[in-house]
Amino acid sequence: MKKIMANLLLVAAVFYAGVLFSQAHAEESTAKISKDAVEMKATVTKTAGSVLIKSRGSIIRHDAKINEVLYAGDTIETKKDGKIQIKLDNNNVIDLKPDSQLLLKKLTENPGTGEYENLFESGHGVLRAKVGKIKDNSKFEVKTPVAVGAVRGTIMYLHILPNLTISFFEEGNGYLASLFSNKSIIVPAGGCASADDHGNFNQNCDPGDLNHNWDTGPGAEGYSPPAEGYSPPPSPPTFSPRVDFTVPSGS
Repeated sequence: MKKIMANLLLVAAVFYAGVLFSQAHAEESTAKISKDAVEMKATVTKTAGSVLIKSRGSIIRHDAKINEVLYAGDTIETKKDGKIQIKLDNNNVIDLKPDSQLLLKKLTENPGTGEYENLFESGHGVLRAKVGKIKDNSKFEVKTPVAVGAVRGTIMYLHILPNLTISFFEEGNGYLASLFSNKSIIVPAGGCASADDHGNFNQNCDPGDLNHNWDTGPGAEGYSPPAEGYSPPPSPPTFSPRVDFTVPSGS
């Protein structure tokens, strides 16, 4: 009996050490991304109707323009007739439908590894994100009033309301994490899931026309880089969400 207990304790100790090593490795990798990261840009590739941009550090909003370069801290707002498409330096693409708002919270990349962090916030609206296959410690996340939607290489659609977030994913799994229950779920490709302000999930929701009517019209192919010598505005303050959600790696 003593020998059995000793073996069980040994197994538990090895398992616990492995968990600690994995956590330390993940923290070290994330720290390395932050340490060696440089700022990424987003570029307006398509726009239609009324779309306003508020640059970080500014209180003035201006009309969005094709080829306009955006940075972390900038906010996009589409009016009732407005649509916009932006393309990030890593070729990830985001589209917004009318009556939508999006804050570009963090856009950084480690040039040596290609790992990046694309973090956004939206208080309301409908968005589509086309994200290439994510590897290692990269992140692509959108925080809403009630949840965090994340992908590791797929097309994500989000319908964002003050008390409800509806998600739909194509071509790959997605993830939805509640900001109220600290729980998260995996949403399979072709699946719909919603999260509400009570911490509840519904994995039998109806996506409606989330994946339809996304044409913004003709736009620019590629973009024009900022003028030589241009420096972006100062970075915004660091944001601390109510839950630190990271999608499982290798999913």
